[in-house]
Amino acid sequence: MIRVGIVGENYYNDSIALRNLLEKQYDINKVQFVPMLKGTTGDKLKSKGIKRLLEEEIKKKSKKGKINFIIFFHDLDGFPSEEEKIKDIQNWFEAVKLYELDTLFITIFESEALLLADIKTINKFYKVTINFSQSPLWQEKPKEFLYRKTAEKYKQSDCPELFALLHFDSVYQKHKGEHSFQSFILELDEKLNHA
Repeated sequence: MIRVGIVGENYYNDSIALRNLLEKQYDINKVQFVPMLKGTTGDKLKSKGIKRLLEEEIKKKSKKGKINFIIFFHDLDGFPSEEEKIKDIQNWFEAVKLYELDTLFITIFESEALLLADIKTINKFYKVTINFSQSPLWQEKPKEFLYRKTAEKYKQSDCPELFALLHFDSVYQKHKGEHSFQSFILELDEKLNHA
């Protein structure tokens, strides 16, 4: 069994949501995705003590089996072309990653951009009709876009349920390019093949 930790900005809306989507693609009898750092959200992830908290969490979670590597799931809050924002996130990543444990990093504009990659599921869930055919990677303010287009029905707390309903192939095919879900999955597959 390969065990992969997930550290997101929000335990439920990011870590559990991403786990729900990944479990649609990967055999849960071979790969287990383990959300981590339940009480640590947003800016707390940027605190100096985050590394120590993560080390403690890994020890605790390892009682059920070794954590093979960690996925960090972080909003970019900008476009893939905004090099300064990417540099800031990469600097944070370098500061928090554990060198004794392999790490993988997914950074996208906002997790809502992944939802836009399967607009049919969003339409069905909220009983709306959103026409969306552009690349979700380049949708400005995807959270606000979803909120507005669903007549204010969308809530971030819906993400765990929504991600469990998303069609993996649709998200993979439509959220592509540099700093995309597709590029993340290609890297994840590579790490799983060598774990």
